[in-house]
Amino acid sequence: MSLQLVTGLFIQAVALVMVLSYLRGRWLSHTGALFVIMACIFYGLTEIVQLLFPRLNSYRKLINQEYIDSWVLLISVAVLLFALFYIYTLRHLERRPAEKPEPALAKPVLDWKAMLVITLPLYMFALTGALSNSTYWLSGLTGQFLFLGISLTAIAILLLVAEKYIYIVIIFQSIALALMLKRLYILISLVVVLSTLRRFKVNIGYRSFIFSFIVFVALAAAISSSRMDVSYYRNLFTEGKIGERVSTLVSGAQDLTRGVVGNDAFVEDFVYRFDGNTFGALIYERMRSGTESAGLEPFWNNFMLVIPSFIYQSKMSTSDISRDEKLFMDVHYGLPARNGIYPDYLPTTFGIIFGYYGPAVLLAAAALLGFIFARLDYWLNRSKTLISLLVGVGLTYCVITMEQGVVVYFVVFRGIISIYLFLLGYNFVKGLVMGNRSASVGSRVGEKYP
Repeated sequence: MSLQLVTGLFIQAVALVMVLSYLRGRWLSHTGALFVIMACIFYGLTEIVQLLFPRLNSYRKLINQEYIDSWVLLISVAVLLFALFYIYTLRHLERRPAEKPEPALAKPVLDWKAMLVITLPLYMFALTGALSNSTYWLSGLTGQFLFLGISLTAIAILLLVAEKYIYIVIIFQSIALALMLKRLYILISLVVVLSTLRRFKVNIGYRSFIFSFIVFVALAAAISSSRMDVSYYRNLFTEGKIGERVSTLVSGAQDLTRGVVGNDAFVEDFVYRFDGNTFGALIYERMRSGTESAGLEPFWNNFMLVIPSFIYQSKMSTSDISRDEKLFMDVHYGLPARNGIYPDYLPTTFGIIFGYYGPAVLLAAAALLGFIFARLDYWLNRSKTLISLLVGVGLTYCVITMEQGVVVYFVVFRGIISIYLFLLGYNFVKGLVMGNRSASVGSRVGEKYP
């Protein structure tokens, strides 16, 4: 382990301790703290994992370790800048004269019945195994709203019943997502639900966190075990019926008891899963070799990506590069490909930003993001409105999926805006119906008792 790498890991540890020490027990309700935690996992903890399981991450064979070390040092400074600006801004905001607290909510801010209208049809459609044969817009709707819908449905129920049924909701939510055979979305949904409850001052104890962690680890391990047959697993995700999905999870859990955890394929899947440094280090190497920076073209392309295809009808006829920021970086920097196919690198938020213009812009963007996240967290932890709930859910979702780059913010908030507009319409129609019903009841009472 080089001095650069040790220094970088130390800087990340300092940033993490600073944020957690300032927030103390409030870290789960603050997306800035979650951002630093995820950054330390993808840029710091991953290096410790690589040392514990050397040569199992095939992507590391594509880059010299000296570039990894230099990248880790650079990205660690970026994480520290984010933490410093985040803490400074948040402390300044919290020291201002106390504002008049918002009144307690008279009724839940999110209607669970409305969320079921979105979530249940999409979930049942996904369980039919018809995703691979569905139309573009239908599969797109499922990908856009299903996972958000499951989280929001759980939040709506728990805001109604408080902590009384939290264990039951966590189990049902996690199993429902496990049947989609996606480990990440189990984690996302758990963090989103618990952080939102914390922001809305629902009394949840640490037992809930421990229980959620145990549920996630158990289901994630079963899914990882089931992934040993990769081709079968991929077909199952898009085409598998509910019976096949259940049997796959059960067989995956059984394999865990037969020692599959020690299998190199199982461990390699785990080792690669958190490697947020290879992509950035490869770009760093290309920049050092004289390749010009990519500029902001992939960033502006993201704005076009979020326009629905029924409005931007020629979107699907545009090049793949213009619709995929990671592929844009792969091609622009000439990253290593296998048989013409680029490996599934984890670009991460900072990795993509680094690719725009290099180190200086990365460090400036990290400081700016620290400021923005602090402002948002200050508002999110004081507002109890529908829009603040949805923004908090969307922002938490983006932070946990840091590995996906910058585009995830565009895609997720397109979904958040759509859900917000749907809920406004739902509440408007519901108000009209309830108003007409009340008027009808009032007229009948008037006739009976003039």
